[in-house]
Amino acid sequence: MLVGDWLVELECEVAGTVNSVPSALRIAEREPLHAALLDVNLGGQDSFGLADTLIAAKVPVAFMTGHDGRGIPERFAGAPVLSKPFDFSAIETLLARLFTTGSGPTPQA
Repeated sequence: MLVGDWLVELECEVAGTVNSVPSALRIAEREPLHAALLDVNLGGQDSFGLADTLIAAKVPVAFMTGHDGRGIPERFAGAPVLSKPFDFSAIETLLARLFTTGSGPTPQA
């Protein structure tokens, strides 16, 4: 919830907050997304398949994790990663990187 508040403060429109991959997929199907901040663990399931789907749809993704990011698959090497705990300035920096051309991973064949 705090991250959502920070995003609004940074003048972003939040399409939704979710705690599961299926909930996130429903939002992605109905909302035009410009970017996605994905917790690596969504309700006990990793968000990597979701990230693949979003990247294939040309939606830039960034990962947030309670770990150091070493568990993120190599195919996401270009994606921004933010380790918890984080603060407002870290989110602001992450968004700047996320919206920089070429900052995210490219779809895999």
